Amino acid sequence: MARAVNEIELSQELIKHEQSKGPDVRHHEQDKYRQDSLKASNRGKRGKGIRRRVQADSTIPGNLESFLRIDDKTELFAYLAEQLLTLTPSVQTTVVSTKGSKVVCNKPDKNNGNLSLCNHEAADTRTLLHVGIAVKSGMQKIMIRTVDTDVVVIAVSAVHKLSIMCLWMAFGVGINFRFIPVHEIALFMGPSKSNALLFFNAFSGCDQVSSFSNRGKKTAWDTWLSFNAVTEDFKLLSDKPNEDCVNEAVLNIERFVVLMYDRTSECLGVDAARKDLFTRKGRSIENIPPSSAALHQHIKRAAYQAGFCWGQALVKLQESPSPSIWGWKRNKEGLWEPFWTSLQQADVQNGSHSPSLFRFQPQMEVMLFLGV
Repeated sequence: MARAVNEIELSQELIKHEQSKGPDVRHHEQDKYRQDSLKASNRGKRGKGIRRRVQADSTIPGNLESFLRIDDKTELFAYLAEQLLTLTPSVQTTVVSTKGSKVVCNKPDKNNGNLSLCNHEAADTRTLLHVGIAVKSGMQKIMIRTVDTDVVVIAVSAVHKLSIMCLWMAFGVGINFRFIPVHEIALFMGPSKSNALLFFNAFSGCDQVSSFSNRGKKTAWDTWLSFNAVTEDFKLLSDKPNEDCVNEAVLNIERFVVLMYDRTSECLGVDAARKDLFTRKGRSIENIPPSSAALHQHIKRAAYQAGFCWGQALVKLQESPSPSIWGWKRNKEGLWEPFWTSLQQADVQNGSHSPSLFRFQPQMEVMLFLGV
């Protein structure tokens, strides 16, 4: 995989030449900002940015990072969408951009009705929806430009459903910029594991789902390689699962988590492993698995993100149940926050479960476990 990427980086002019043979269609995607969103509480944790009017004659803020912390960037996104339509490189180039709930295009005669009928909140899934529509219109060589590792994962899972010849990812910035052959990664992993990747990515930690304390994606990936029996369970939870799917998968997933914390353990469940690691091996509370009750809620949150948010990337109108039955609850402000465990409060205080066993973390380098 790494060799394939290096070869492409050395042949950028060839790529441009190949792309010039077909139509040049460019899609620009933006997040929607909903009040009733799982992302709302996370946005609040970023702090409050400086609110400014976004106009053509506005001065670019000196502290751009602070400006981008504002909760709602709707005005900024609308301005960018309008400006993108005026920056068309050539008359052969078609530029399509989201603008709120609408889709705008630099060619008024182009029918974008199929793209407008979309209720996706996140740009990462909407990007793949646009790819799917482009494939249906006959395009077989597509490149996505992103810095979001979740988009890479969603793209890998979607390749086999799209039946596309070449799907490239122009990923990263600066010295970390690279071309990723998504179609080759998906071919190497196979349909089953590619689909299962959605739940794996959410389960091991993403923006909306907490990660395991002191256990990152590399550890989780290595564990998956040595415990392939969990693949079908990951796949099951990546495609609009129900409560029965969770109950069916929980035994293998518990064993998977045990192996994440101790490769030599013979325990099948996390509760037995917790006791063994804490009493016999003297592990600290941060270095033992979560309780089965806490893990069950974590599985549901990951399944919701993977199966209903990412897993419906190619569906224009996503159908998602209430997060309240998938490991979430509303806080005093009415925002969604994780429902950590069904254990009684007394048990939590006695250490049977601690939210510190899970933690939210910045997005990790997914390419580590994809092998590129």
